[in-house]
This record gives sequence, structure tokens and C-alpha cells, in this order.
Amino acid sequence: MATPTRRKSRTSGESVASDGFSCGVAVRRGVNPRRLLSLFGQLVAATGLPYLVFAAVSVVWDPEGSPAEKRHDTRPSVSVVLPTYDESEIVESKLRSICAWDYPMDRVEVVVVDSSDDETPELVESFFADRVTPDLTLIEETDAVGWRSR
Repeated sequence: MATPTRRKSRTSGESVASDGFSCGVAVRRGVNPRRLLSLFGQLVAATGLPYLVFAAVSVVWDPEGSPAEKRHDTRPSVSVVLPTYDESEIVESKLRSICAWDYPMDRVEVVVVDSSDDETPELVESFFADRVTPDLTLIEETDAVGWRSR
């Protein structure tokens, strides 16, 4: 019986056991720590480098400011339609309630549609006479339509 011998493989440099009858089996002696450290460094560089570049660019180049500063500019405009018919007793309280909203008044438009026979349009115009915001659109209907026309 042949005694097994050890020799180095020509292709991989690993130790190969040969018993003379088979072509040989590779025997690994463990993982090279330098190779493992190199692979770990490559993995960190590949995944972490984009984050570092993003952080550096965001510090140097800040074109619009922070999202918290932009939030107030992105609120939508709001139109409030207030249909009235002989509402002279309550129209001012409704308008005061709208003007007391916690919303930028430069983004609010009040549309009053009036088909009254009383002084509601004059009360609405006097309420907005000394106000810059919100914008007012007063529509006075002269023809009776809907429930009132019956």
C-alpha cells in the first residue's frame, strides 16, 4: 500500500494530499485574514461611499434651504364659497370665523354668492373694506333660482 504524500498544487498553491491511486483532494488550511479584511474594506467602501458623497454634497450645495423652511410655501390656495340669502344677522360672524383660521390668509379666497333682499352685500363689503387678506369675490344674483324661485 502506498503512503500518502503532501505536495503543493501548481495552480492554487494549496496543500494537496495524494495517496498514489487518486488524483488528489485539496485541503484548505483556513481563511487568510488579510484577504478577509480586504473584502470587508471593499464592502464598506462600496456601500458607504455613496452616503459620504451625498453628505458632502448636501453640506456644500444647499440650493433651496431645508424642507422645514419650504413647508409654508407649499400650502394650497383655498376658496371658501359662502352662499347667502337674507343672512344679515349672521354673515359677519361667519366671516370673522373664516378670518380666524390658523391658515395663511394670503392663500384664502372668500366667495360670497348673495341673492338677498336685505343688506347682506353691504355688510360683506364693509367687513372687507379695511382688510387686505383674504381676497373677496362678491357675486350678487338678481334672478331667483332654485328653492327661492318656487
